Amino acid sequence: DDSYVDGPLLKTGNDVFTFPVGKVGVYRPIGISNPSSGSAQFKAEFFATDPHLSGYNQGSKEATLDHISNCEYWILDRLNTTNAVNVTLSYDSYGPASCSGVDNQSELSVARWDGSIWRDHGNGGFTGTVSDGTVQTSGPVTSFSPFTLASTTANNPLPIELVSFTATQNGNQVDLNWETASEIDNDYFTIERSANGIEFYNIDKIEGAGNSNQTITYQTIDRTPLEGLSYYRLKQTDFNGEFSYSDIKLVNFTKSNDIVIYPNPVKDILTVDGLTNGDEIIIYGIEGKIVFTGNTNKIDVNAFANGVYQLVVNHTNGTKEVLKFIR
Repeated sequence: DDSYVDGPLLKTGNDVFTFPVGKVGVYRPIGISNPSSGSAQFKAEFFATDPHLSGYNQGSKEATLDHISNCEYWILDRLNTTNAVNVTLSYDSYGPASCSGVDNQSELSVARWDGSIWRDHGNGGFTGTVSDGTVQTSGPVTSFSPFTLASTTANNPLPIELVSFTATQNGNQVDLNWETASEIDNDYFTIERSANGIEFYNIDKIEGAGNSNQTITYQTIDRTPLEGLSYYRLKQTDFNGEFSYSDIKLVNFTKSNDIVIYPNPVKDILTVDGLTNGDEIIIYGIEGKIVFTGNTNKIDVNAFANGVYQLVVNHTNGTKEVLKFIR
């Protein structure tokens, strides 16, 4: 499981072939039957992420499919030939790239995204067990694009259906938001950050809903982001310890102020971080009138009318910072 090609792999020839591709520590091969041409070229790559986040809508599918995998997909392209081949997908329950909900192999299916809908390419046979196996298309495939596992019934449940994941700079912090359409045995989420896109470190942990068939919105904040480029990803972990990743989001962070205010918008208490002894705070209201002066880092805004406010910090060294917040 530690040995695989992380990236696209090109195969030339007319042999039966299994592409030894994978990602995030798990070998996740995809296979093809033998093309008729000795010069036929096929290229494959595995992605350990929700296909919905890459623009392949899970809700757009043929009526014969009950649901689509939400944690993995393969890109299989045919480059210089019109040869049709059977396609074989793999699964396992032992690593972060697994769709570990397989419980009925006979109801698995190979699905292909045709640009607008997931097509059902059937189940022409399977190998292994519900923990580790393969499933093949019911016939030769004549068009090529993203492929993933699917189920023809509600069996073979998957951990979560992730609708979106975003990372956005907001002043001197990065807002992290995500939404799930459904969850099965979802224990918790971990926000991971990287300075180089390779080595990731945990910065926060958010409890999952366990089991849900309703839309749930989550959010957290990175209050100490790295200067310059940072890479963020969402890791989802099941109760049994199995996990999967979202797409990576890139933030080019530029620090604009030494003062940080949160939450924004605010309902009750506004926190002002970065003050030094002697700094003065002045808050101007909607009509430009002063509604607060002081030097505390906790400001009660319950009496403020709803609207946009300007917070000015006069530093003891003569410099000034201006920030806005919403009540």
